[in-house]
Amino acid sequence: MRDVRDAAHPDVTFGPTHPRLAGLPTVSDLGRRECWRLLRLPTFARVAFAFEGQPRMTTVNYTLDGRSIVFRTVEGFPPHGMRDDMRIVFEADAHNDRCAWCVTIMGSVREVSERADIGRCARLPLLRWVEGQDVTYFRVVPRSVTGRRYLRTYRPPLDEPSGTAQ
Repeated sequence: MRDVRDAAHPDVTFGPTHPRLAGLPTVSDLGRRECWRLLRLPTFARVAFAFEGQPRMTTVNYTLDGRSIVFRTVEGFPPHGMRDDMRIVFEADAHNDRCAWCVTIMGSVREVSERADIGRCARLPLLRWVEGQDVTYFRVVPRSVTGRRYLRTYRPPLDEPSGTAQ
């Protein structure tokens, strides 16, 4: 596969007709290395898990710490019901007018509880969105990492709003 590294970033300005993307499949699986590279881009993600037999999902901002993912919550904010070694699905994605990518991680989550690890997490470049006095850090421990890239080939007619195409 040709290098389309820049095509994964939301600010990219070229699409499937650009010479760097010509001949690439419109949907392609991403390798593990590319998935981890994309996860370094600033974006939000979703964490899905089961609580009391019901599915739950929450949006988080995150950062990488080696080959694990760290996110944090403030007191009273989801993910209420998340506990150590709980199986989760973590999904991050980004898109622009020309392409999109999605990375899915199946794994487990652990609350960061050791003082040294909490200090380490506090120094990570994890953007703070919500103020709160009590912060809890969670670490996603990956079991499998998969991803896909989508190149947009459909262009809506001029009279069709771009957000309503099926």
